[in-house]
Amino acid sequence: MYEYACTTCGPHRTDQRADNIQCPSCGGRARRVWGFTYRPGFQAGYNPSVGRYVSSGADLRSAFSAASDKASAPTTLYDVEGNRYDIDRPPVNFQPVDLRDKERLGVTEEGLPATYDALKRQGNDPAADRLRSYL
Repeated sequence: MYEYACTTCGPHRTDQRADNIQCPSCGGRARRVWGFTYRPGFQAGYNPSVGRYVSSGADLRSAFSAASDKASAPTTLYDVEGNRYDIDRPPVNFQPVDLRDKERLGVTEEGLPATYDALKRQGNDPAADRLRSYL
């Protein structure tokens, strides 16, 4: 499928391949819209997040899924008297994070000090104090 933009009607898709076509709606001229996608390649290697070597993106997603299942599994604990306690855990869904995605990482536009203060307000004091010590 190819996408074309008509100056009157807007975008259209067709299997016709040309730089310019006649718009199927109004009969005017529609120019081909060129689009390019970039998908960075996966670099195989040891991933400290999952604690093992991963060979592909699918392998990494599988490792995150297994880690999510393990973190979500119920746990049984015993106290010193031998009493059993079953602990249900909330569901966990580990996902890979792009370290260039500042918003997802909680980095504010005001700079590092404001980011550290935001971490502290969220109750993440040890990380905020440790990071602030580097300033």
